[in-house]
Amino acid sequence: MKAFSQTVVESFLLEKKGLYLVRQEYFQIREDEKRLGFIFYAITQIAIAYYLYVQAPLYNKDRWLWAILGLMFGPYTLSIFLILTNRKGLGWTLLIVMFLFLIAGILFLSLLVWAVFFSKG
Repeated sequence: MKAFSQTVVESFLLEKKGLYLVRQEYFQIREDEKRLGFIFYAITQIAIAYYLYVQAPLYNKDRWLWAILGLMFGPYTLSIFLILTNRKGLGWTLLIVMFLFLIAGILFLSLLVWAVFFSKG
């Protein structure tokens, strides 16, 4: 039986190579799987920016300003745009959902930090 510290060091070295231990078996995560989340994020941001670029002139708004804001902040900008263009129900719903996800993420990370630093053992 290996010592605990030796197992931790081996696990760390294998994770640097892209191998992850799941139920006593090592799995390798491919590079394209790692990029999938970023690709989805980029496509979503570009789609929101394009939507704002097309819709902004219809409401006498600056298309470039809203497109750049949409590219940077995504769903938050979209929800504010919807609120300002008298589609308040959808805009407020989207904004509230995004803030709830933000709060849930902060709570999860704080719980994770608390578990790591204050767990015994």
